[in-house]
Amino acid sequence: MTDAFKQQIQAEARQAVEELLEQAKLKKGDVFVVGCSSSEIVGGHIGKDSSLEAAQAVYAGIAPVLAQRGIWLAAQCCEHLNRAIIMEREAAEQYGWEEVCVVPRPHAGGSWATTCWKQFKDPIAVEEIRAHAGIDIGGTLIGMHLRRVAVPVRLSLNRIGEANILCARTRPKLIGGERAKYTEEDWCLMAEKTPEEMREAVLAIREKMAAAAREAGRDPAEVQLCAACKTRTAETVAASAALPIDVFGENHVQELCANFDAGAYCGKPSHFIGHLQTNKIKKVLGRASLIQSVGSEHLLTAIEKEAAKAGIVQNVLLEVNIGGEESKSGVSPEALWPLLDAAAAQEHIRVKGLMAIPPVNDDDAQNRRYLAAVHDLFVKAGERGYSNVEMQTLSMGMSGDYENAIREGATLVRIGTAIYGERDYRKR
Repeated sequence: MTDAFKQQIQAEARQAVEELLEQAKLKKGDVFVVGCSSSEIVGGHIGKDSSLEAAQAVYAGIAPVLAQRGIWLAAQCCEHLNRAIIMEREAAEQYGWEEVCVVPRPHAGGSWATTCWKQFKDPIAVEEIRAHAGIDIGGTLIGMHLRRVAVPVRLSLNRIGEANILCARTRPKLIGGERAKYTEEDWCLMAEKTPEEMREAVLAIREKMAAAAREAGRDPAEVQLCAACKTRTAETVAASAALPIDVFGENHVQELCANFDAGAYCGKPSHFIGHLQTNKIKKVLGRASLIQSVGSEHLLTAIEKEAAKAGIVQNVLLEVNIGGEESKSGVSPEALWPLLDAAAAQEHIRVKGLMAIPPVNDDDAQNRRYLAAVHDLFVKAGERGYSNVEMQTLSMGMSGDYENAIREGATLVRIGTAIYGERDYRKR
């Protein structure tokens, strides 16, 4: 298995769990079950082509995200162990689940369960659990280990590697009959803004953007406002297009396609700002004037291939993982230079700048240090003098730190919640 494919698996697993957690609204101490056919991930047949490398890549993508939120990971074994569960002893004791005696192996439990057994601090096996949400990678039937009532969840991706995925959250049972109120709105309230509230929000953001630019001795006109319209309807996006928004950014390919094809951007540019799977590049080309999230040579090569077929030149930003966070895509600052070299050698790609998402940090000074470090890379990249590399756009800063980003040199800030309100993931 190539390093590029392992990185792809890890990134896709990370994206899948992050998206599911956004919708499942799990809390600390909840249980997240994962069934994983490493055979299916590598393009084989479930139970026949077990791959520890694939399982390890999935674990590297999923485990840190769950650990960061205090959510327990439960790993489902294969059918040879009756789809028993491997989990931390502390989690099993918390829920009163009885231990059984078995140790998984790649061909008696599966590579996924084996990987988790080796990585957990104090692993045990239990026969059955009632998890709060989970991911089925490759048809492993995790439904037998979910609480009632299970609700399917659609993500922006439908595969990890070559394996199909099925995701689910759970909700409490609905009781009370006709007089009761138990629609999803009753227990999952969202706060999307009205058109007037959006107008007021954008004007306030623009004022803060201008003030931050002037504070840094910059012309406010140098900084663009990108509306991150993840999960928003075409109607909402179209309504916001009349506001002083420069460009629209989409995290998910299907939403880019739907909004672009519906004319929701009203002639304004659209960018792709999320994790891009190679099998969806074709749909992005011609719709996104800029792909902001190119964070690997594997993706770079795939974009070059598809752009060549389409006979176009695709503008991109290279994504830098400035904080070295496992939960985020992008290359390390050190790995930026070989990625830039590779990009400069492509005929159908033009590098227009960098993109970064610094770690969430309550320390204002630390946040600015991360942002300043990205700007330093931006300047150095521009000094390399490649003919097809123009460091025009530095995309960094979101709803929580866009003012600092502008102070540290950002030319484009990506703002979603502050414009539109809280996201309603039921619309996806």
